[in-house]
This record gives sequence, C-alpha cells and structure tokens, in this order.
Amino acid sequence: MIDTRNCATKVTLILFLIGSTVALAQVNHRPVEDFTSAQVNVTFWDNSNKPMFVGGIDVGGVINRFLVANNCGQPDFGTTFSGDIIETALPDGSTQVHVVLHGKNAFMRAFLEADGTPVLGYTRTEVCAGATPVLGDFLLTVDFINNQGVGGPLPDLINLLAAPEPGQVFQGILVNATAQGPLRFLPGVPPGTPGFMKVLQRGPFVRGKGVPGHDYFPAELVNVKANGQ
Repeated sequence: MIDTRNCATKVTLILFLIGSTVALAQVNHRPVEDFTSAQVNVTFWDNSNKPMFVGGIDVGGVINRFLVANNCGQPDFGTTFSGDIIETALPDGSTQVHVVLHGKNAFMRAFLEADGTPVLGYTRTEVCAGATPVLGDFLLTVDFINNQGVGGPLPDLINLLAAPEPGQVFQGILVNATAQGPLRFLPGVPPGTPGFMKVLQRGPFVRGKGVPGHDYFPAELVNVKANGQ
C-alpha cells in the first residue's frame, strides 16, 4: 500500500529543492556594449615560435573611438560588435561572468616582438596621420569572476589579466582573429604584398599546462604570411 502522506511530503520537498536550485542558478544577460565600452586598452598577443610576431586586436573599439573623438581626419572604421554577456550571482556578492564577443572591422596590426618592426597594419599615430588602417574580424570569449554584483561595472580586459582588483579572478579566454592587408615587412617578401594575419589564443590559465618557460596558454598562435603561402 502506498503511503500518500509521505509521497506528498517528498514531492513538496523535491519541488522546494528544485525551486531553490533554480533561484541560485538564475542568470542575467547584458548587452556586449557593457563590455566593449569598458575597454581602455588594445590587446596584444604573441606566439611561441620564430619569428615571434605580436598581434594587436582592438577588442573594444578603443582606437576607433579615439580617432573619431580627436578628429584625425579618418572616417569611422565601421567597427561593429555582437554577442552576449551572461552573469550569475555568487553567494559572496560577486558575479560569475561569461562574455561572447564577435567583432567586425576591428583595428588590428602586427609587428616583430624583437625590435617592434611593423609587419602588417599601422599604429594609431600613423593612422591619425593618414595611413590606411588594417581591419579584421574576431571572436573573443572570456570567463572571470567580477568583484561587482549583477549589473555592476565590468573590467578592462588587460587590467583583468595583468592587474586584477581584489575579488576579480581571470579564469580563461579564447581569441580567434583574422585580418588582411599589405605587408610592411616580411623576410623574402616585397613590401606591399597582400598578406594576412591569424591570431589564435586559448588560455584556461591552468598553471603548468602552457608552453614550458613561456606562459600558461596551451594554444597560442600569431602568424603573418603573404596571401597564397
């Protein structure tokens, strides 16, 4: 014989627990502009091979905003962003944040790490002086714990990576970017040759899992080649 009273009690308890779990797992979605507008730095990525290239990606439209604000004689790049920010409130008042950001027509450039020789694209100063910028597309995902409540200010990515505030914890990142433009310097390739840059970085930031003696990124690529190579 089934004890309906006990069953009812168990069902009530299960529903209560499910409801509590759902409440704890509630998430908040925010526009990606809350992240891009918080950026004040261009991100720079290097590789672990030779030659060692450094690839710069303006993941927040910082250069675009600078040029427009300072009337450098350059039109708006037409940089656009799409994606999503997902926040989950944590018991201590901080927030788990997951950012998915797609960027199009974003300012990019590449240079040699050894001496800064420009390889592809131009600096902000050169573009302001009239040089044609190299633009590209990227996908960025980043996970971190923010020391703010849900809906609070988000950090600049470089500051989060290099100098996080107390309570901010960087957890992982993926960067996948491409850009095309005339090469400025590449051994054996005439200047002006059409070229492309590929940046691929994967950093779960697990110590000891990266390239020995280099950093904690198990996947890091910055490659610049002439088209067709």
